Amino acid sequence: IINCHVHLMTEKVLPPTWPHPVLTWMGRHKATRWIATNIVPWLDPLRDDDLLERYANFLRHGTMQDQKETFERLKRCYNDTTKFVVLPMDLRALDPENEPAQGIYEQHKKLAELAAKPSTQARIIPFVHIDPRLSNDIDDREDAEDAATFIKNLHEDGLDGIQFKGIKLYPPLGYHPEDESLKSIWKYANVNSLPV
Repeated sequence: IINCHVHLMTEKVLPPTWPHPVLTWMGRHKATRWIATNIVPWLDPLRDDDLLERYANFLRHGTMQDQKETFERLKRCYNDTTKFVVLPMDLRALDPENEPAQGIYEQHKKLAELAAKPSTQARIIPFVHIDPRLSNDIDDREDAEDAATFIKNLHEDGLDGIQFKGIKLYPPLGYHPEDESLKSIWKYANVNSLPV
């Protein structure tokens, strides 16, 4: 089995006000987190989508310490040979005024560290996430690289000896998959046979 869509995010990757300041506050405290995860999804039974349930699930799992703890919980649901395509997410676009506590570089770095561990190396297939509208500091430098260079560095050079095997795009954050700024990414992915 290869689970091709796994996020190991914690609340640290979200802007501090997302999804809503009240829910964010509730998620930080054990008693109010229970209310948010068990009662909030039932507040609007007439909704025809699962938005409140998704928020509740994120509060349940997003309050874990780090990607390692999230992965440990996830892998218990699968057999010992299952592999996971892990997709980080740069969520700064959700609220550009409030930066998340953990940026995209740190997410990629922590994912590489997790993928490098002997106990997880054969099971994690790391992807690089890119939002073509945002800066892409591969090592927290001031001179951010363009998106294609960022991907090239993580794919060819890697982080901590781990090469990233594919690209995660998420146009619902506010860009079109055929946006001009993505041309160099599509070209690099095609030339290097990288899944997107």
